[in-house]
Amino acid sequence: MIDNENLIYACGMTYHIMNIITKEVKIFFSKDGGGIGAIGLHPSKKYFAVAEKGQFPNIYIYDYPDLRLYRILKKGTENSYSSVNFSFNGNSLSSVGSFPDYTIAIWNWRQVCSKFNFQ
Repeated sequence: MIDNENLIYACGMTYHIMNIITKEVKIFFSKDGGGIGAIGLHPSKKYFAVAEKGQFPNIYIYDYPDLRLYRILKKGTENSYSSVNFSFNGNSLSSVGSFPDYTIAIWNWRQVCSKFNFQ
């Protein structure tokens, strides 16, 4: 649950945000084109991470509820992310790649260079 009314989940090439009260569903497509490997929610629920699949996929971090792209984490795995999770205090993000490298990465996600601030 992203908040008291909205649920986020992955479904193949897309991820969805569904309002469980109104049943409205917003659909967002994979940016890298290989599908969605994992989704992680920040403990404050102000951010969520979408870890993708494909050749050298990225992790996209969005702010919520505005759904603006906030950061892009690059070169963490070769083909796909199988898991992504924020630390308890939200300062770090861990990711696990899938075959062939199974890379475990710990990201200082607020400090990465790919920053987008549209304010």
